[in-house]
Amino acid sequence: MQLSKKPFYKSWKLLSLLLPLLSTTLLISQVDAYHLNGSRVDRPNQIKYWFDSSISQIGYTSAATHGSTAWNGVPGVNLKINATATTSASSADVKWYAASANNDLGQFYAHCEWSGGLASRSVISINTARFKNIDTDQQKETTAHEMGHALGLDHEDDVPAIMVSSGWENSVYPVQDDKDGIYHIYID
Repeated sequence: MQLSKKPFYKSWKLLSLLLPLLSTTLLISQVDAYHLNGSRVDRPNQIKYWFDSSISQIGYTSAATHGSTAWNGVPGVNLKINATATTSASSADVKWYAASANNDLGQFYAHCEWSGGLASRSVISINTARFKNIDTDQQKETTAHEMGHALGLDHEDDVPAIMVSSGWENSVYPVQDDKDGIYHIYID
């Protein structure tokens, strides 16, 4: 029995086909892992936020202000997120409330409800029963996290992000994966 040998050029051809496939596979495994919720604000450089009087009455103005403005300047390429306060609830893109002690937020420290679409209107509720039990940096990270939902991001548990579904990243500002998600929503 005689074995047939493939000519060298045919083996080289096969290798030249497999090499790009292998390179692509390696590159894909390094992409960002942000998740989007399908929502976005229609004027990301002119976001207006408003606080219900319950926010100041309960003492959470500083945390809510931080959450509203933590994304300002992201991503920094041809567009910058810019959130500013408004005194008019009807003109606000994001409305903040402090939920009562007998609210239905359960285990959550805060919650964001958004309407979706290109003209997103979001309502962020702070769970006063739980929020008072976390430190100032955790409060700031929580409010920045909720503002991330208002901007269109969903939870992210695969890489470091303030959009983590539970616990904290220990950063009061968005980290790289959060910024990459915003870039994808508003620039790509």
